[in-house]
Amino acid sequence: MLYFIVYDTNDDPIRNELRETLYDLGGDRVQYSAFIIELTHEQLFKLMEKVQNIISGSQTDVRIIPMCKKDTEKMQVFSNYTSDEENHHDQQPEVL
Repeated sequence: MLYFIVYDTNDDPIRNELRETLYDLGGDRVQYSAFIIELTHEQLFKLMEKVQNIISGSQTDVRIIPMCKKDTEKMQVFSNYTSDEENHHDQQPEVL
C-alpha cells in the first residue's frame, strides 16, 4: 500500500535519521519533511517500530497516512521548482 508520511521536529539529528530511514525504504521525498512510500504490512510495522525508537523522548510529530489507489489516481501536483537542492527536493513529484 502507498503511504504519505510527514514529520515535524526541531531536532536535526532526529530529522536526519527519519529522512534516511525513509530513503532506505525507497521513499520518494515530495516536500522537505514529506515522503510518499510503498510498503507491505510487514514493512509498515517495522517502520512504525523504528519511528517510535527514533523519536522517543523528543518533541517530534510523525504522521503515516494511507493512500488508496483511487485517491492517488486523482492526485494533482503543482510545482514551480527548478532546482531540487535550492528547494529541498531530491526529485520532482510525480502525478500518480
